[in-house]
Amino acid sequence: MKIEVFDERRCILGEGPASLGQQNSLISWVDIYDNKVLWQNLLNATTGSFDVADQVGFALPRKDEGWILGIGDQLVLRDHLGNEESIGKCYSSETGVSVPTPVRWNDAKVAPNGELFAGSMPRSGESASGSLYRISDEGRSIQTLLTSVGISNGLDWNVGGDKFFYIDTRTYRVDRFNYSEKGISDREEFIKFDPEGGLPDGMCMDIEDGLWIAFCGGGRIERYTSEGKLSEVIEMPIKNVTSCCFGGELLDQLFVTSAFVTEEDNPQSGMTFTFHPGVTGKKTAVFN
Repeated sequence: MKIEVFDERRCILGEGPASLGQQNSLISWVDIYDNKVLWQNLLNATTGSFDVADQVGFALPRKDEGWILGIGDQLVLRDHLGNEESIGKCYSSETGVSVPTPVRWNDAKVAPNGELFAGSMPRSGESASGSLYRISDEGRSIQTLLTSVGISNGLDWNVGGDKFFYIDTRTYRVDRFNYSEKGISDREEFIKFDPEGGLPDGMCMDIEDGLWIAFCGGGRIERYTSEGKLSEVIEMPIKNVTSCCFGGELLDQLFVTSAFVTEEDNPQSGMTFTFHPGVTGKKTAVFN
């Protein structure tokens, strides 16, 4: 399997890749610690970025060509002209969650019904002060789904749309839930990892319900079948592999983000990579 550098810009903490636009050709991601959203177009290799006011946990496309962003502890709508509006926080009287330490938004994805599932994590330390929320598709209602989360990270749904998969990095496992428009229920351990193998980080799922999981500090991506069995191990040229998504016209390319924090001496650390995994993925869902 040939692994190539897709984008040479080095991120301190690259995360949250997504594919959008014509032929799923616009690949976007965030550099959390550099307060930046970046992208590159597969069709013509043009690149771009914009800065935000705080650490940015996620940037997902909206139907009107804007973005929904997790900036610091603020949930922000950004339109195609760059105008921003804060519509909520990841802890407040409205969500019913108060935390002893500062937290920020982390990973997020849009659910099959158009709602946003977004998680939080402590800005420093290892306290379980993060949470998982769902935000209604019009962006005006925030509901707390899980509390006492260490690092809310990778999440996705199966093709059938009745199962939700979720990583709290500090638990070293993937949990599976039943999913419906009412929310999530019946949590169970789906995959358990050895802590010596690195931190389970971002993930995405393919059309066979396989899970592609990035291991930060572990230098690899692992694929697990719909039964939770390890089927592939992809060794990456960098140690801090952070997340992945499918993109391209046929959704047959995997795009992988990385971080150079703690691996500054590797000249490729922090770059974004791509390869053809031999299976197609799902299109990035957009937010209303």
